[in-house]
Amino acid sequence: MKRPRVFLVTSNPPADEMGGGMLLYRKFFERRDYDQFVVTDKLDYQTQDAPFLTLRHGPVVTRLSKTRFSLFAHDYIHTLASRRIPESLIAAAETFRPDVIMMGAETWIADLAIRLARRLQIPLGGHFMDWPTFGMLGHRVTKRYCSLRFRQRYLASDLSFWFCPVLLQK
Repeated sequence: MKRPRVFLVTSNPPADEMGGGMLLYRKFFERRDYDQFVVTDKLDYQTQDAPFLTLRHGPVVTRLSKTRFSLFAHDYIHTLASRRIPESLIAAAETFRPDVIMMGAETWIADLAIRLARRLQIPLGGHFMDWPTFGMLGHRVTKRYCSLRFRQRYLASDLSFWFCPVLLQK
């Protein structure tokens, strides 16, 4: 029997350590029921368990994020960085040929997953842990935008796994 192919797009990649990454690790890696490909923007992520792609922001955004203008860099990342799907992400997905795209829904990278799933016309799963503005860098207006996007990401998902009690409201 063919194992399902999961293309996991998240800022909290699977790791047997703590938090959301540990939940993803237990769901997708520990039991070895799936073939996985991991896409993340966490620059220090390494794994032997699956192929992975690290997305990087351009040199200007990277440089700004290390200065007193870092909030503006984070505003850009959370509002505009996901507007264009990187070619490397499209190529990785087309090569891997996933059955489903699974997104970690807290950050901008989830919007990339939504756009990619629509482009490839495959189902989208969402993993909703914490409200996105916990510990988020950015201006207040950006945090409000991210809260709105969090609900929209939930609505865009074909299947959702969630532990965020705020989604029960409204």
